[in-house]
Amino acid sequence: MALSVPGLLILDERLPDGSGLDFLEELESQGRLAACDVIMLTAFGEINDAVEAIKLGAADYLTKPIDLNFLVIAVDHAVEERRLREQLHHDSDPAGRLPTLAESEQKLLEAALDASGGNVSEAARRLGISRMAMRYRMAKYSLDK
Repeated sequence: MALSVPGLLILDERLPDGSGLDFLEELESQGRLAACDVIMLTAFGEINDAVEAIKLGAADYLTKPIDLNFLVIAVDHAVEERRLREQLHHDSDPAGRLPTLAESEQKLLEAALDASGGNVSEAARRLGISRMAMRYRMAKYSLDK
């Protein structure tokens, strides 16, 4: 019996029986992140953990105590990003090759940076993500040169 994967998962980094990062890595290794956006929560806010979570595919990384406004923004962003990915999927190239999630995310980041004249804060605002999350994603695709 196959387990279904939710469209959005809010995952704490510290779980009673293990690490949220380990769980995220397991989802990624099983190919389940393609169908699920993850927002990581933590009370500890370690930069290395945030970078690792974003590299593994987390949509955002929020520190506790959670400001509900930031959580709503993160959820809205994840939903909008999924909608855009699905649109890109629908608009695949003529040969039928679909862009990878990484290609889609990189194009989205590049478009936001172009539209913002290279201003990282403005690009992050347009995407509905924190400046820190924008910087992580830029580093992931070497856009921070």
